[in-house]
Amino acid sequence: MKGEALDMKKKSSGLLKLLPFAGICGAALVLAAFILLLATNGVVYNYTTTALLSGEVTNHSVDFTGNMVLFGGAFVTQLPLGFSWTQPVAASAVAMIAWIIVTAALAVLIVTFALSMAKVKIVLRLAGLLNLGAAAALIVGGVMLFFVTGDMIAQNQDLFNNLDTAFAGKAALGTGWLVAAILSFVGALVAAIPGGLELFGNLKNKK
Repeated sequence: MKGEALDMKKKSSGLLKLLPFAGICGAALVLAAFILLLATNGVVYNYTTTALLSGEVTNHSVDFTGNMVLFGGAFVTQLPLGFSWTQPVAASAVAMIAWIIVTAALAVLIVTFALSMAKVKIVLRLAGLLNLGAAAALIVGGVMLFFVTGDMIAQNQDLFNNLDTAFAGKAALGTGWLVAAILSFVGALVAAIPGGLELFGNLKNKK
């Protein structure tokens, strides 16, 4: 029994050492997701045109940048003879909440790593729970990103109705945002594994 308890103690000690590094590895993935949310298109309206004479089909897209999806902006349609038509674009509340959640989780992972490296005792004891909490938040934020397209359409019905009338296309989540959602899930998994194993081990020991 003593040998088994000693082995469990060694495993727990090893997991504690892994916690900060798992957190910062997860944070690196989430940082990439954070950048993608700001630097790539959040929603893309895809449509096709067919040439009258040749019948050639060409794919086109109307892009709504990440900043536009998060904070709103203006959509400018170029018209003949140099005229343009500007429509306001409302931000997606779902996108904003997801972005805040991802940002908060990223901050928790980075601060937990920094304070763990500084040997702050209370953080060392709580690192597993902090990482697990950040991982749960990242999963929630990642799932919410898949609902951004529908929310953007709901927030900007007139704009998307005009696009549907003109092009008969379909709106979709931008590739960068899709990758960001996947990175959030992977980052959550990386950050959570040592903390989850430690928690499971502690519960097992209590039994």
